[in-house]
Amino acid sequence: MKFNIFLFSVAIGLAASQSVQAGPKNQSNWFIEARYQGSLYEGNGWKSSEYDTPGSSSSQFQTTSSESRDNLTSTGLSVGYDIFDGNTSISIGYENFGSSTWKTGQFTAKDGRVFDSSEYPMTMHNFMIEMTQFYPIDETKFLIALAGVGQAIIKTTGYAKTFSGVRYAGQVQDRRAENVTKRLGAGMGLNLNPSVQLIGLLQYSDYGKAETVGHVAGTSVGVTYDAGIVETDVNAVEASIRLRYRF
Repeated sequence: MKFNIFLFSVAIGLAASQSVQAGPKNQSNWFIEARYQGSLYEGNGWKSSEYDTPGSSSSQFQTTSSESRDNLTSTGLSVGYDIFDGNTSISIGYENFGSSTWKTGQFTAKDGRVFDSSEYPMTMHNFMIEMTQFYPIDETKFLIALAGVGQAIIKTTGYAKTFSGVRYAGQVQDRRAENVTKRLGAGMGLNLNPSVQLIGLLQYSDYGKAETVGHVAGTSVGVTYDAGIVETDVNAVEASIRLRYRF
């Protein structure tokens, strides 16, 4: 994450140096783009196929008081090319999301017990191919529409459930999910100079599902030995700020 923030800062520095240069410059069709994306809303759906080991109780979700996902913020870089007189572009990019945790509040288990909460962390990287279409307003301002498809790589390595104030960590099989990413967005941009554009987008991205596989470890208070998979939704409405530099 720190490396991506550094690259984003370098791109801003390049843009600043270009914006103070006098005189026209020939516009290239190639560009590099730095982006920062913050989630405004995160999907929180889930599906559980846990099952209890014979002779034990089951903590499989039946009903939950609340579900939420935190921190789907990302930074990224892309390289692209302008086509059709510069009004359309195609790019290939990489985005690093770091870690994010899906949580529940109090939930009722299959065996009737009421748990305090649960946590399902994950890490995610995303590779995107995007097409953007520009609609000029005047010489400096434009509208923009975006559509993209890619691949999200989501890794899960653990989880926890809290019962009667005691937190029990799950023993899991490391899981790597490779999902198709879908994205649509629209926004507005500014031509800072012939080489640099500042773009703001509101976009919806669906990264698929995180999959957690394993069971809860513990021997006291009849704690569960559940196995199976818990799937949690990974999607968000995002505000994206992008700085595009042509070279």
